[in-house]
Amino acid sequence: MLDNNKYQLSWIPYKNLKSIEEVGSGGFAKIYKAEFKPRIKNGSTPGFTVALKEFYNDEYFNELRAYMKIGADNPSFLRCYGISKTNMENIF
Repeated sequence: MLDNNKYQLSWIPYKNLKSIEEVGSGGFAKIYKAEFKPRIKNGSTPGFTVALKEFYNDEYFNELRAYMKIGADNPSFLRCYGISKTNMENIF
């Protein structure tokens, strides 16, 4: 799947994403913005705005792999926090 621990990825429950708003769409995906507040066991973390990408087909894995590589090599440019799934079947 992903090459090694360099590309660690978290599962984000969809219910942890709030105020989801569509901002664009294209041939392969829709783009949304949302507020994300990570759940930390022993403390609280402030929420922040993230971009969500909803793919129309199974091509998400190739793009996710590319995002993870870019983020690992250039963390100030792109940070991939994790992957989630909507309540709809097979929408990532």
